[in-house]
Amino acid sequence: MYISNRNIGNNKNYTLRLLNDEYLEEIQNLCNNCSDYYLLDKGSVADSDAAQKILEALPNGKTYDDQFNLGIFNKSNSLIGLINIIKDYPYSNVWMLGLLMIDPSERNNGLGKLIHKEIVNIVKEENANKIRIGVLKDNINALKFWNSIGYKLEKETEIDRGNNIIKKVLVFNYSV
Repeated sequence: MYISNRNIGNNKNYTLRLLNDEYLEEIQNLCNNCSDYYLLDKGSVADSDAAQKILEALPNGKTYDDQFNLGIFNKSNSLIGLINIIKDYPYSNVWMLGLLMIDPSERNNGLGKLIHKEIVNIVKEENANKIRIGVLKDNINALKFWNSIGYKLEKETEIDRGNNIIKKVLVFNYSV
């Protein structure tokens, strides 16, 4: 898969890059800036090792060759967003979008839709036919976004976030 300095669509203002440990500080800053997500998810701001957790988290049965952590960089070369996507999960030809996090200062300007189009392009290039995502039921803005671009509800489930925190999650699919 070609990712290195890949433009997002025809827009040369944003590029995608594979993330690794060299970007830990920038990823952690992004996590800290996106405290709204962490407050919804865990009831507290991002842990001091949130960046490391993003890079290391893997679903059962998957390897790091199956997972892509992509940084969204602006024209100033600042990390303004992050995509975590896992190929062939939970089924063959389905890619799981584990996380799409955009800095609050970059939201509500069409960037999310632009990023989604690029994710669709990547998934198509890899011959997959579906994108799957789990959205916290409490995340009203995210639910509006995913519904607005054509994601279809598959089911409602629960996840255990530890410390007696059980979250309701809506699972959506998008056919590419």
